[in-house]
Amino acid sequence: MAIPEAAPAPEDELPTPDLSTQPPLPPTFPIVAIAASAGGLQAISRVLSPLPVNFPAAVVIVQHLSPNAGA
Repeated sequence: MAIPEAAPAPEDELPTPDLSTQPPLPPTFPIVAIAASAGGLQAISRVLSPLPVNFPAAVVIVQHLSPNAGA
């Protein structure tokens, strides 16, 4: 026995959202992501050292460590 498909609702029956009641979108938040292999510490230092203290973005660093590296 086949299951009948539901008929799509006509467009005039779909509710129109009231965007005036929606909260405003949050401001953007700039992020700089840097990834490096186990030998990339020197490269990361060269990238970060010239950045000003008040750099207008979050900086996220992901570095792979050698299995022989200490914790």
